[in-house]
Amino acid sequence: MEPVFATRLEPRGVSRALRIGLPAFAVGPLAMLWLHTGKALLPLLANGVGVGLILGFLGGLIGLVTSSPRLTKGRLELDRDTLRLGTTRLLHKSEVREGRAWQEADGAHVLLRTERSTHLVLPRIEDARVLLEALGVDATQKAAKFGVVAPSRTNLRNRLLTWLATIPLAVVIAIVCRKGFGFMPPFALLMAPYLLAVIPMLIPGSVVVGADGLVLRWLWTERRIPIGDIVSASVVVGGSTAGRTSIYLRLVLRGVEAPHDVVVVTPSSMMAEAVQRGRADVQAIVERIEEARLAHDEGVDLEEAARALAAEGREGSAWLAALRDTFGKADDFRQTAPLTARQLLSVATRPEGPVHVRIAAAAAVAPSLDDAGKARLRVAAEATASPELRVALEAAAAADEEAMAEALQKTRSND
Repeated sequence: MEPVFATRLEPRGVSRALRIGLPAFAVGPLAMLWLHTGKALLPLLANGVGVGLILGFLGGLIGLVTSSPRLTKGRLELDRDTLRLGTTRLLHKSEVREGRAWQEADGAHVLLRTERSTHLVLPRIEDARVLLEALGVDATQKAAKFGVVAPSRTNLRNRLLTWLATIPLAVVIAIVCRKGFGFMPPFALLMAPYLLAVIPMLIPGSVVVGADGLVLRWLWTERRIPIGDIVSASVVVGGSTAGRTSIYLRLVLRGVEAPHDVVVVTPSSMMAEAVQRGRADVQAIVERIEEARLAHDEGVDLEEAARALAAEGREGSAWLAALRDTFGKADDFRQTAPLTARQLLSVATRPEGPVHVRIAAAAAVAPSLDDAGKARLRVAAEATASPELRVALEAAAAADEEAMAEALQKTRSND
């Protein structure tokens, strides 16, 4: 991977909690000693320790909540499978067990799990994808497992209703025993179903994202979703489950009208930090799905692409018009187009592709490009040795219709 400027986030919550909590703990015994007026010292110290424990716990909690990570900035590069930030060695490729990335306002966050996690912030999400690929932990090389509260809204609702149903069940048992048998069961016996029903509420589900699809699991139940069936994945914050604001992974599936919502976390609506962490978790899942979708959608055969993009005797401007008619604004929802926008972009940037096919693909995908797609075309333009291909890719990135038509005409004349 090319070196990029990055920031490393090192959490300081524990050290800050100790710095606040330990002095707070010492206040209790010292206050009791100061108040000592000849009474028995041992009971006062015992009370002081109790007060100190309470103060220390509260102080430590305040330290954890108010702590901010230490920032280390520098040039990030992977040299001989060793990841370095400036002159500091972060980790070796073989040490990385899992990696995930997500986009936030300050950049693309990357979390690499080794024996000690490393949290980095890179300029762009494309840089994060390249890093995960170079370390061998992207979606095409390694499946990733994410913990969730429930694999669906229905699953969580059924668990909640089962739990709540044990309350009237306990009342019914008490009435039957009282009226029918003349005795009242012990309270612990009445509450046993209620307490047992809590256990499924506490058991989390999981989402496993692989190159070929998703597996949603809870206990012994599972649902498999092929990656090709996923039209889009997004973050949804809102709704209410048991009085809590929930964060969902929303999956729009091909051929299914209603979206599928995976309940990722249900923090208290008052805990803004917990909501932010939950949003980061689900964004990491969305990004992982996007990696897998990119790999799936880009798996197009060059011969198939050449047939779909063929000039069929047309001149440059007519060829461009035909590409527009065939592909339009090629996106995932346009089922009539033979190739998606991602596949067209993949063909346009593949070094082994024929020049005329790459030029036609770039012209076809131009109306659908976002900033990241335009950047990929510019990088491919800089890397090619063919002047005509370089001009065509730059024209597509700039949405220059006249230059694209000229590039198509030139490659048409050279055939």
